[in-house]
Amino acid sequence: MLYSCIRFIITAALFILLLILIKKSNLNKKVIVYFLHFTLVSLIGLLLYWFPFENMFIHFSSPEDVFKYTCVGDIKDIVYGNNSCMIVYTNYNGLQTCFVKKDDYYKIVTYPQYYTTNLVSKDRVDMEITTIKDIDDNYCLGTAYNKKNIKITDNKNSEFFYINSIDDNSDNSNIYRFYSFINDYDETYELFYNSKKIDFVKL
Repeated sequence: MLYSCIRFIITAALFILLLILIKKSNLNKKVIVYFLHFTLVSLIGLLLYWFPFENMFIHFSSPEDVFKYTCVGDIKDIVYGNNSCMIVYTNYNGLQTCFVKKDDYYKIVTYPQYYTTNLVSKDRVDMEITTIKDIDDNYCLGTAYNKKNIKITDNKNSEFFYINSIDDNSDNSNIYRFYSFINDYDETYELFYNSKKIDFVKL
């Protein structure tokens, strides 16, 4: 996960360098200066995580190359959109996703370049829709609980994929994680759970 390591090293080096300069200076009110120093370095560190400068000079040849550079875990699936893809993987935090943009080569996508809409329902089905800005590719990652097999469909003819595991709750339901690329996602979008239309509420 070189992406995080590089940013940690840059941030730590900047923190130490500025700290040395402050200690060698004759500035008054050093408590305030230390506070500003901490705030400035924290902000720079955050910006480094948000903006992948590697996209300007590293040409990743595959989504897997981007994943190896930015994430840690085991890839379970890759879902391709029009100009991007969603990598579904697992690590110590469970099932995760990361996103990769496709131009002349594959590029890192970080939080400011996408946004997520969380949707919940009373039918034990929840999901999040992630939209990659500029290219407007949309992906869903959802959770459904059922003792039997499930079938997820929508009104956009999306192809859904599933990962399931056994839950240890009182009714021994299966936890199904479903995911898909959604073409032409808009306000008319509808999702069906075993042929039943799900009424979602945005969080």
